[in-house]
Amino acid sequence: MSLEGARARPQDDETGRVFAISKVRLNDAGMITDVLWTEINAKSNLDVGASVIVPVADVVDAIHDGASVSAVFPSRFGAVPDHAFEVIEFTNGGETIDLVASLDGGARRRAALTDLDRLDESSVGKRR
Repeated sequence: MSLEGARARPQDDETGRVFAISKVRLNDAGMITDVLWTEINAKSNLDVGASVIVPVADVVDAIHDGASVSAVFPSRFGAVPDHAFEVIEFTNGGETIDLVASLDGGARRRAALTDLDRLDESSVGKRR
């Protein structure tokens, strides 16, 4: 492909894609290393495919490319407001994700990463 052809190709654009994270693997410092996520059809609210385990870098890339990524909390927490993930940048240039509470005006509690189910080797899905 010529240089002009490469420039004419659109960059990866994940705008409009929606993913839900249901489990996380945290390291000793409490940072996310891997997640179990599923792509969701925004119109039907149904899963697009099987859940897969991916490194946090894939989630960071998807958010940078325009995807919406939210958390699915276990039912034992009752009503928890919707939480999206955002990219957090470190001073050393590294990136990870963290939760941001939706502003719904309610008095419901803010969830934390530690409220998500833990990802272990027996979790559904397979690593990409």
